[in-house]
Amino acid sequence: MLILSAFFIAASAPQATTVVAPLRAVGVAADTVVILTAELRTHVGRSKAYRLVTPEEMGAINDELERQLEGGCDEASCVAELGGALGAKYLITGQVGRLGKLFTLQLKMIDIETVAAKRTASGHSKEIEGLLLKLPQLAGELLGEARPKP
Repeated sequence: MLILSAFFIAASAPQATTVVAPLRAVGVAADTVVILTAELRTHVGRSKAYRLVTPEEMGAINDELERQLEGGCDEASCVAELGGALGAKYLITGQVGRLGKLFTLQLKMIDIETVAAKRTASGHSKEIEGLLLKLPQLAGELLGEARPKP
């Protein structure tokens, strides 16, 4: 009975509103990063614990968010202001880059209220397509819904 009650409480818990900012490109084609951002948003949108604020809901705010992040909005106050404007509890940011022969993807989930990283995840691949294949696992790690691979 206790387990059943806990299940219903967890199932009725409100979802935390989450914004996935456009990923930044570092030495990688911008259109590739757009695809990876869309895929990350898809995985966040499938989560039962998080409610994704979609680009359609964000409207013009998405353009401003992208502009701010490209301009170096890494300061805590800037991140809090952007997320707060969207009414979000969490903001997911990250970047896709290339270092030598490796492609990298770093993701960070930021708690808007405390402006602290709640979780991070990263992956590396010799081919850009490998990052796309790793994205489900990385998104699960970031959302606390999957155990990280050793």
